[in-house]
Amino acid sequence: ADSTNVAFVIPGKLLVSGSYTIQVQVGNKGYAQFATQALAIFTISARQILDINPKVLSQGGGVLTITGGGFNISSDQVTINGASTKTLSIDLDKIVVLVSATTSATLTPLVTFSGGSLAAPSSIT
Repeated sequence: ADSTNVAFVIPGKLLVSGSYTIQVQVGNKGYAQFATQALAIFTISARQILDINPKVLSQGGGVLTITGGGFNISSDQVTINGASTKTLSIDLDKIVVLVSATTSATLTPLVTFSGGSLAAPSSIT
């Protein structure tokens, strides 16, 4: 940051995919004016699954890590081959779940959220 540029830290664990308006308060003088409205908005990319690890689990189940982006810490859920999982941790770019015993070692993860779902691309499964 300098006299004409402002740097700020985004609390990533609190934000989900979408557009957000930036407001900069200048001391007790009120809010700064932006040259255009477009400069006052930043966007966090839509949910995406970039990788799953491991690619194969034993039929006894185990821990699965999904990396990507735009996850919602308060509402996203993961199913594997249609079965629910237990969420161990979740943040903006990673979900860790416990997968129960299954009849198939092949993993088909699906992240579900209000308004839709997201499957892992076939290139990483």
